[in-house]
Amino acid sequence: YLVPNTADTEQDLRSIAEALYENIKDKNITIIHQRKTNKILANRVAELEKLLAESNLASKSGK
Repeated sequence: YLVPNTADTEQDLRSIAEALYENIKDKNITIIHQRKTNKILANRVAELEKLLAESNLASKSGK
């Protein structure tokens, strides 16, 4: 299937390309945000696991 080479076709293709570009850009921003959030959550989990381990050790040594 050949697309006619007209100004309207060219404009339509540009619009599609721009929409796809914006969509990819938005998805990349979302992924970056999710990675930052995951890193924060992972650090918090590690911190809580450390506190839990320390509290378990303290309660065992106090018995």
